[in-house]
Amino acid sequence: MKTSIKTLFATALSVLFLSTVTFTTFANDSVKTKKVPATDMKVNMVVVSGSVDVYIIQSDHENIRIVSNQDVEPMVSIKKLGAKLLIDGADNERVTMYVYLKDLKRIDVSEQSTVKTQGDFNLDALQILLKDDAKANINVKTKSLYTAVKDHSSLKLSGSTLNHQLIKGDLAKVKMHEFNADKTQASSLTPSYAANKK
Repeated sequence: MKTSIKTLFATALSVLFLSTVTFTTFANDSVKTKKVPATDMKVNMVVVSGSVDVYIIQSDHENIRIVSNQDVEPMVSIKKLGAKLLIDGADNERVTMYVYLKDLKRIDVSEQSTVKTQGDFNLDALQILLKDDAKANINVKTKSLYTAVKDHSSLKLSGSTLNHQLIKGDLAKVKMHEFNADKTQASSLTPSYAANKK
């Protein structure tokens, strides 16, 4: 009876996380790891802002793990909005997160955040959007890839795709020497697109 009550309580907490608008974690120890259950998370877009290092891993067991080794109390906000997972970290302290997802359609990174994939990522289509000083290191095998890199952001690609559409700003950096695309269509940001970059 006690076991089933504990299980019911743990399940209720998981549902509560998924239905709440914001989840904030504080780290007091020198190294703190917090695993956030993500049962039925059903997100395929990751939007990262602030000062966060996010590692995305393709997995059937979806969850989020937050790691911090700071002496002060870093804070990160996690919001679920439809199919989007919104991650925002405080600008003064970096937080490291591991996000395990079944599927991924879009990665959107801004400010001083970084996103890296770990392991094999096999997808039908992926969009990667970077701006400000954001950085991404993405290893993916996909049929279709769309990348938009602007401001002082930088993107490193590895893996392969059938079709790659690249839009790049003058100051942005893109490294693709470990990436193979059967067809690539590259273009610069138009003046109107660059003017509306925020």
